[in-house]
Amino acid sequence: MRPYLQGLLTRMAAKCTEPDSSKSVSWVAHREAERLNDLTMVDELSDHLQAEQVRQRRLACLFIIGKLGANQAHYDCAEIILAALAQEQDKYVLSAALDLIRDIPKPASVNLSFVYDLLADPRWLVRHAAIRALEGSEASASEDCVLHLLSTTTDADDQIYCHSTLNRIGTARSIPHLEKGAESRKRDVRMSAQSALAAIQERMRSEARR
Repeated sequence: MRPYLQGLLTRMAAKCTEPDSSKSVSWVAHREAERLNDLTMVDELSDHLQAEQVRQRRLACLFIIGKLGANQAHYDCAEIILAALAQEQDKYVLSAALDLIRDIPKPASVNLSFVYDLLADPRWLVRHAAIRALEGSEASASEDCVLHLLSTTTDADDQIYCHSTLNRIGTARSIPHLEKGAESRKRDVRMSAQSALAAIQERMRSEARR
């Protein structure tokens, strides 16, 4: 791996010793990583992940890959992250990595079955990140899985995150579920459902005008 990436990973994984975290070496390095656009880095980082065992350095690798994928709309980066998570058990690594997938466009060809399975994870941190990760997915199965969770959960936070994801990927099939949510007595559940309904209806109007 090129020296620049080795140094960046080291800085990203550095422990914060500053009273103000925004002035720490790690914080500055993460902001630097967010601006990267060189896709030739992806293979090097992917290879490094195979051997890296230190959690903070693994997270740093995944963070860079995720930002490269988002900045370049490169769905291969989502697939690399998913492959790296196949045997991962740490809920913090899973949650952080799934949040990175959220911002990467995902055509229907991307296999998201791993994410679908995590929608039933008992750990709310992982489950909510999995719901968010389906934003930007073009697969109809993603909407189906979110709707299944929405129709079976009684957890208000689950419902809000489902509504938020359907705001991005929902179709007419989501409308009956969202209409139910829009009648909730819980303000955040109700408002998130109403927002998703408005977004879907606007998409439908736009498609009808084409």
